[in-house]
Amino acid sequence: IPRYIKNKLPPDHIEYTHPALEPILNVTYGCMVYQEQVMQIVRDLGGYSLGRADLVRRAMGKKKLDVMAKEREIFIHGQVDEEGNVVVPGCVRNGIDEQSANKIFDEMAEFAKYAFNKSHAAAYAVVSYRTAYLKAYYKEEFMAATLNSFLGNLDKVPEYIDECRRMGIEILKPDINESATRFTVHNNKIR
Repeated sequence: IPRYIKNKLPPDHIEYTHPALEPILNVTYGCMVYQEQVMQIVRDLGGYSLGRADLVRRAMGKKKLDVMAKEREIFIHGQVDEEGNVVVPGCVRNGIDEQSANKIFDEMAEFAKYAFNKSHAAAYAVVSYRTAYLKAYYKEEFMAATLNSFLGNLDKVPEYIDECRRMGIEILKPDINESATRFTVHNNKIR
């Protein structure tokens, strides 16, 4: 995240491990953000097929170290079948030096710890936007619903009550005549 922010303003700070990464990573300011970018890197730089690129993405995501060690060698030097036919060209055959290829693979492996599918990221962004909107413009209702979602969780309810107080929302005490079975909003206050 700090690298993304640093590269965003201004974007002339962006440094690519190899120029071949620029068309893949320029939209995310030189940072690997999406799983699809890893797949594109192994396809464009290493010469992988789409199916094999997905296997690499999956192995990285599940931290299968034995598969990743094998794929590192293939990504860098390629793979040849028993008859000498090139199955995967690899970075070196595609004009990428071995040192850069190793560094790129290390970056992909590190990235895989928090990798996100682009379509999931877009869906989460929509949910985050809507959630922020509700919290900003319907804060009492939002916080009452949040508290209700954690009923019975003795660790979370006090945290969210503190958040209500921080937001300036008054929390009313239970009242035998006014309370419901869940948190409700009354006159911009939560009971």
